[in-house]
Amino acid sequence: DAERLEKLARTAMLYGLAACCIIRHGIPFQETLRVAEEEDCGLIVLGSHGRSALHKVFTGSTFENVARLSRRPVLVVRCQAGPSS
Repeated sequence: DAERLEKLARTAMLYGLAACCIIRHGIPFQETLRVAEEEDCGLIVLGSHGRSALHKVFTGSTFENVARLSRRPVLVVRCQAGPSS
């Protein structure tokens, strides 16, 4: 995972974005919010698989909890369905 995330961070930097790779263990939405505060992030960007996004909004999900509880702006990007979807 770390190698894949480092590659994504390098790609983001090629586009002029500040990016770093941080891996934490714990409850995903809580750790996301904690890191956003610690790093003084200007924007939290999360991916949504989109398979059952509406269901997850009503039953709870990482992006829903982050969007609801964050003091920072949140952008949720719906991922395109791949061949296995």
